[in-house]
Amino acid sequence: MARLRVKGLRSLRRSLRSYAKDVRVEVAQTMTAVLNDIQDAAREMAPVETGQLEGSIQPSPRVVDPGDLTGSVSTNVEYARVHEFGFTGTVSVSAHKRTIDKAFGEPIPEQTITVSAHTRRMDIEGKYYMTKAAQAAKQTYSKKISDAIQRAQ
Repeated sequence: MARLRVKGLRSLRRSLRSYAKDVRVEVAQTMTAVLNDIQDAAREMAPVETGQLEGSIQPSPRVVDPGDLTGSVSTNVEYARVHEFGFTGTVSVSAHKRTIDKAFGEPIPEQTITVSAHTRRMDIEGKYYMTKAAQAAKQTYSKKISDAIQRAQ
């Protein structure tokens, strides 16, 4: 049996470990930037009525950890799924009060009325704001990651 001894093997191993760490740091920084790009694009495309949906779109984590190269952009707003994918169906509406100042298109003195609980048929078309934002980032993602790896060398 022949034995080989490689001179500088420890140094090579240290260099490779250091290089791998540098690559992971660069990739993590690039992924953080991409997640922020997706967030910005999704916020720009999201339907805005009150701004709650738009403001809720967040990357997670905010900064990607080099030790765990995963991330996502999401929202915790309950109705976000409806605006993303659309909805056709019937929903229940609770009894509530409504202030009105028009009846049959004509102005009337302002008054508050009670609306009984009822069902309502809805047909909301999907906006696909998150999907479109992710697809836009996907166009350049591979190049950005490749560039990050090159920067680490």
